[in-house]
Amino acid sequence: MTHVPSTQPAIMKPTEESPAYTQISKEHALAQAELLKRQEELERKAAELDRKEREMQSVNQQGGRKNNWPPLPENFPVGPCFYQDFSVDIPVEFQKTVKIMYYLWMFHTGTLFLNIFGCLAWFYIDATRGVDFVLSILWFLLFTPCSFVCWYRPLYGAFSLLYMYFKLQDFKDGETVGGFRLLLVLIRVSLLAL
Repeated sequence: MTHVPSTQPAIMKPTEESPAYTQISKEHALAQAELLKRQEELERKAAELDRKEREMQSVNQQGGRKNNWPPLPENFPVGPCFYQDFSVDIPVEFQKTVKIMYYLWMFHTGTLFLNIFGCLAWFYIDATRGVDFVLSILWFLLFTPCSFVCWYRPLYGAFSLLYMYFKLQDFKDGETVGGFRLLLVLIRVSLLAL
């Protein structure tokens, strides 16, 4: 007896591996998704650079940046000494870090200010502690501006220079700096800021 072919459609068994073309199409889809992700990231960076460029052009048209720190009243005889704007100078990834360092500096200043009142109370209780009270005033007047100029401003300047480095890296080879290389860049840039 001869075997007659079945008219039933062929059904693939679930234990069989999928054909090779589906694996290739999956790899192709993953590669395409990666390319779309990279394109979105590049578009986001381009939009940020355009925004920064517009800000810089508007600043140049207005005659440059005006110092805005410390914030002082208009009728005060001395004006602000420094320019500080986190959103313009610092990369978005590091704005939180720099703001935390700024708050740490403010906490340091507040602690020195409270130290004056603590030493005043101690001087009120024990009259021989007048030297401590005078030194607390001296420390506040000396260490507040020195810590700002010698600690916080170099840190702010390093992150500001890091922003310029990132812009150069983006144009140079299109890759971001990561890991140990970032640490080396931070050290190098902080030394330049001094």
